[in-house]
Amino acid sequence: DDGSCAGYPDNGDYSLSFDGVDDYVGFTNANNFDIDNEITITVKLIPNEMKTVSLVDKLPYSSGETGYRINLRADGDIWFQYGSGESSDVVSTGSGFYSTNEELIITGVLRDSNILELYVNNILINVGETSRNYANNSPFEIGRWDTVIYGTAEYFNGNIDETSIWNIELTESQIQSYMSSSPTGSENGLVGYWNFNEGTGTTLTDQTSN
Repeated sequence: DDGSCAGYPDNGDYSLSFDGVDDYVGFTNANNFDIDNEITITVKLIPNEMKTVSLVDKLPYSSGETGYRINLRADGDIWFQYGSGESSDVVSTGSGFYSTNEELIITGVLRDSNILELYVNNILINVGETSRNYANNSPFEIGRWDTVIYGTAEYFNGNIDETSIWNIELTESQIQSYMSSSPTGSENGLVGYWNFNEGTGTTLTDQTSN
């Protein structure tokens, strides 16, 4: 159940609005996003509600698996999480970091297989370590932690303007450069890029060739 498009029809620059109840973006080709060793995920958003929600999610529940997600917490914390719902390694901002109606650009990086980095508005906020090995059959979703597998769901309430996922570790300067200039879709290592500019309909277009 995709969210509705909203934004600025004069220039075609849209975002996708999520109602916090049942809106999310699902993908049939989830295995395209099975990425280990190196990964960079970026999401640009404005939250309308303080709640614990997934933004970009391929996180399993079982401690026997390992995946990833970027999520917001109800106390104003922002997480880049690597592991599972039962056990994970997290780099975070700490509570009280974000507020509603504030534009955020959040980037999570897995570097050299064992370094976790969290950037907010393209500033490095926190660095941590992980020894986990990627193993995952979970769905890949934007705006939700899956309700079918986990029994309860987390749905994002707000607008998402851009999401990208890479199978390489972007440098800090590269991360900062994409703050002012969005990817074209042809960059090396870019696995998925959605700019949410469709304006109408229920299908998002991946701007890469995947």
